Amino acid sequence: MKKRLLLILLVICSLNSFCQDLSFGLVINDTSNHPMQAISKPGYLDTIINPSFGTKIRRITNAGAGNVIVPMNSTVQAWNSDESYMILYNQTNSNHILLNGMNYAPIRALTDVNPIDLELIYWDFNDPQVFYYPEKNTFNFIKYTVNTSTKTVVFNLDSVTSCNGSFTMGNDVQMMSWDSDVVSFRCNNDTAYYYKISTQTITKFAISTLRNIAPMVAPSGNLFLHDSKVYDTSGSYKLSLNESSTEHSCMGRLFNGRDAHFTVAFAQGPNGGCIGDIIAHDLDNGYCYDIISPSRGYNYTQSGDQISALAHKNTEGGWVAASMMGYAKDGQSLLDQELVIAKAEDGNVKVCRIGHHRSDEDDWNYWGRTSCSY
Repeated sequence: MKKRLLLILLVICSLNSFCQDLSFGLVINDTSNHPMQAISKPGYLDTIINPSFGTKIRRITNAGAGNVIVPMNSTVQAWNSDESYMILYNQTNSNHILLNGMNYAPIRALTDVNPIDLELIYWDFNDPQVFYYPEKNTFNFIKYTVNTSTKTVVFNLDSVTSCNGSFTMGNDVQMMSWDSDVVSFRCNNDTAYYYKISTQTITKFAISTLRNIAPMVAPSGNLFLHDSKVYDTSGSYKLSLNESSTEHSCMGRLFNGRDAHFTVAFAQGPNGGCIGDIIAHDLDNGYCYDIISPSRGYNYTQSGDQISALAHKNTEGGWVAASMMGYAKDGQSLLDQELVIAKAEDGNVKVCRIGHHRSDEDDWNYWGRTSCSY
């Protein structure tokens, strides 16, 4: 039986602006085969060099045999805004763990934090001491200050909606708006809302069928996505994306700063095209284009893809990270068991394959999925 090995690859640049091009020193748009090779499990906090790609991998957990410690989801940030803290989830003990974000030393278990869902913890995009979460049972939306372990109630989901139901931020968990001001959610499977913290206002979406999905707020806070349909700040329908179905995805920004939906696509959209492992959709006008796709020389869309597009501090925008499980899951073919970073600039797409992972969903089910945090 394979054992899950949590590997987080760090792409480290100097403070010089030229190094914000994350492809610096990496091979760009390479579609040749780099078979995965056997490596020994590194010691706790030790590094190894991935023999197939020459990149550095650091082991940052010491869960022990049969145990699982992982990032929450590729669509929510593991690191805070200045990378001084990191949050992982200990599935064995069912609690979140706060780590030093630079040297990965454990700080404490967050036993006083009890979100509705284990993945519903949102780091503030600017204040490194703060994260938010909807609290189980009370339905309070909490602002948590890390250095003082202080909780402040921002608003109560039940009070602002008078919904009297069960609340969630969606089944595909996404971050808040990138100014940490807007959060969207649904009550039961009946009604969806977004709340704007700065104005203390609640807005109801004009969505007749929720399908157990809450709308997802875009980085700007001005657009929302629900089931491939885009909504505006009035909660009204704006346009539909060229997506055949809802797959693993992440909200983010394009190179030009526009709100985007980065998604996996196993079939062409209703308007044709836009099929592949990473497809970028402009939420403002519905335009889509391929980043990794058969039309760019890659294989058909891999299984088990996860996408993260949350690198909001980078001076060169539009970068995303992704992990692929593949079908053979042995790392012997293009993109199978691979990790990539990519620049989402139409006409100047850059894809850099940066390593193999060894996650195994067959043995570990949900906990065996690869989760890239970027």
